[in-house]
Amino acid sequence: MTEAVTPQPQAADIGGVPWFALMVGMWSAFSTLLIVSPETLSDVWRWLTGLPLALEILMWIAILPWALALAVWQSSWGRVAPAARDRAAGAVLDVDLRAARAKLRATGKPQRNPAFSGG
Repeated sequence: MTEAVTPQPQAADIGGVPWFALMVGMWSAFSTLLIVSPETLSDVWRWLTGLPLALEILMWIAILPWALALAVWQSSWGRVAPAARDRAAGAVLDVDLRAARAKLRATGKPQRNPAFSGG
């Protein structure tokens, strides 16, 4: 007795490309604002910390790397040790982009195994 096997359509595997593009885009926007308009980052910080507590917590979870970079940027380190503040903000950016790149590599297109190529 033979059963017909209907092939199931598979979703397109785009991997981590959209996630990596989002990370690079958000960090590019943050860096651009940092250079061109630091007062805009201050306005974003005031908006974020002015939200009701529950909403502020949700926003921190949603935008953690950027909120952390904003917190470092708005800290008093700028008056005491600007180089330390800049390095800390850079470290947050570095760790986040490395994680996004690792996700891109991990979820990239799967390698085909010739032993299972079916022919």
